[in-house]
Amino acid sequence: MRKTSIVVAFILLITSSLVGCNKEATFTLGILDEGSYSNRYFGFTIDIDEDYYFLTQEEILTIRNSAVDETENFSTEEIILSEQPVVYYVYALKEPLDSTRIDNPYIAVYSERLDYIDSSIKTKEEYIQYNMDFAVAIFNASGFKATSSNIDKLWYDDRQFANAILTVNLEDLTMNKELFTIIRGDYAITVILGYSNSNDREEMLAFLDSITIAKQ
Repeated sequence: MRKTSIVVAFILLITSSLVGCNKEATFTLGILDEGSYSNRYFGFTIDIDEDYYFLTQEEILTIRNSAVDETENFSTEEIILSEQPVVYYVYALKEPLDSTRIDNPYIAVYSERLDYIDSSIKTKEEYIQYNMDFAVAIFNASGFKATSSNIDKLWYDDRQFANAILTVNLEDLTMNKELFTIIRGDYAITVILGYSNSNDREEMLAFLDSITIAKQ
């Protein structure tokens, strides 16, 4: 397998797939404005460096080999999100998608229906552990050494997130995929950081300090 293909697979592998925040709001993809993302339905906001390259929904779904409707602006496009097991709201790369940089850092925000993967999963810790176990098994079965960290708990905007890191040795490149998850209703909402070095990690961790989450 080419290294570029391996990295693309690494980026999206974990999602094998906050409801109850605002039942009057429409379940939409939210709004992205110059790096500032807000989702009224989830009551969730985050600010990302506007110099990052923000993928369109078409680009995200093309990478995931999924069908997508033609749309010019994903930020205001309404879709039947309640029927989608996994929905990416933001996907931002440090460098453009066609960059030759193999370890292109990225930050993404997505939600996943818990009943899509395992109805027994109820907590953020169980969700992350399931995803870590799944990813480690897939990579190890493919001949790449993968390990996961212990689950930690971190606070952003007075909300406790479950946190863990997947580390994969991809030939001569080591990549890390770090998850930050909260559970709202029947959904997990997760922020992912993908990076190969501590400098890129620290840069993107600063974005998480801008997170706000509406009270239920």
